[in-house]
Amino acid sequence: MVFPKKWICAIILILLLLSPQSFALDDTVTKQHYVFGGDHDYPPYEFIDENGNPAGFNIDLLGAIAEVMGMDIEIRLGPWNEVRTALERGELDGLTGMYYSEQRDKLVDFSTGFLIVHTTVFVRKDYNGITSEEDLAGKEIIVPYGDIMHDYLLEKKITDKIITVESPAQALRLLASGKHDCALLGNLQGFYLAKKLKLDNIKAIKSVLFTQEYCFATKEGNDQLLSSLNEGLAIIKETGKYKEIYENWFGTLSAQHLIIKNLTKYGSIILLILTVGFLLALSWSRVLKIRVEEKTKELRKELLERMITEEKLRVSEERYRKLFESMLDGFILLKPVADKDGNINNFKIIEANTSFLKAVGKKKEEVVGKMLWDIFPTVYKSHIKVYEKVIETGRPTHFEIHSDETNKTFEIVGFTPQTGYFAAIVRDITQRKQAEKALKE
Repeated sequence: MVFPKKWICAIILILLLLSPQSFALDDTVTKQHYVFGGDHDYPPYEFIDENGNPAGFNIDLLGAIAEVMGMDIEIRLGPWNEVRTALERGELDGLTGMYYSEQRDKLVDFSTGFLIVHTTVFVRKDYNGITSEEDLAGKEIIVPYGDIMHDYLLEKKITDKIITVESPAQALRLLASGKHDCALLGNLQGFYLAKKLKLDNIKAIKSVLFTQEYCFATKEGNDQLLSSLNEGLAIIKETGKYKEIYENWFGTLSAQHLIIKNLTKYGSIILLILTVGFLLALSWSRVLKIRVEEKTKELRKELLERMITEEKLRVSEERYRKLFESMLDGFILLKPVADKDGNINNFKIIEANTSFLKAVGKKKEEVVGKMLWDIFPTVYKSHIKVYEKVIETGRPTHFEIHSDETNKTFEIVGFTPQTGYFAAIVRDITQRKQAEKALKE
């Protein structure tokens, strides 16, 4: 089997290398505590709901990552400028959502992007003064203060008439009331708020202003937290949890936006066909020539888009493979092997990363494709049930083990990335446990 390139999971088996007497499962796992900040009024990504609790796409996403990675997350939402400044000062461990930019990357660290946001221009339906980016020059533009759209206007110096507000909702309300020329927002966020606030006199222009990666942000130098966020994000994408959260917040909205986009795209084609039909009697040969030219352009565009998509996929695959091989934690992927009665009696090693191979002192060709018991004959077979339960239920397992043989303690996250397979993440927490023990003494 070829290892799927998107799996960046890191996996157990260091525990399987130990003899039956050399380790013991510990159900009382000490979770690492982290404090994250976020914007209190930035729906649907992050906001405080009617019950006073943090809510939104980013909040649910971070919660799912914390669950699979065994992290204890505390979320504090407040005004954007305050939480952003708090992170830059090191008073918070991270932010639940922040747009990436080179300028911001000098102050904080960013995770792998979990959403691509298309920023566009929103105007009133009766206003036709803006149809492209060039038309923004000198216009009165509304943006949330300190947001990436605000940074964009300041960097590009498009206009000196920038109207800043506290939230995206306030920006759309102000625009809908007849004030100023336009507002800059992410398109999904703009459509979400326009629908929720019942602002039926707002529309988005056709062209996308710019595209930005939405990421988790951490304070400078916290590589351990950044690694956990990236690995957890990869896990929930493979298990389908990410898709479930996305559909919950954006499913209906994305479908509506697609319908609007398609109507816009094909409306001009329909109009062209009607025009051609009307002029057919006057110049049939000319009409045929025009249609052939348009079809040729359409095919060229389709070919170009396909080439761009293929190149993006290639770059993405290389990026995830490099991330997998450079992980600090050991990783192994197993496929169970059953006897003639259908009982699991062995595991075939499908894939292992460099950190795992280094931990067990073996080369890749000595491990991958081999049977587990042939490579590690001292493995305690009674633990098959622990991994078999994960495969059957699809529920992750999380625990600590101590090895008397190596005098090390490991934190284990086991899960099933795909039906019929077992995977796990192993992290060496020996120093942390020694420090906890020293404090107790």
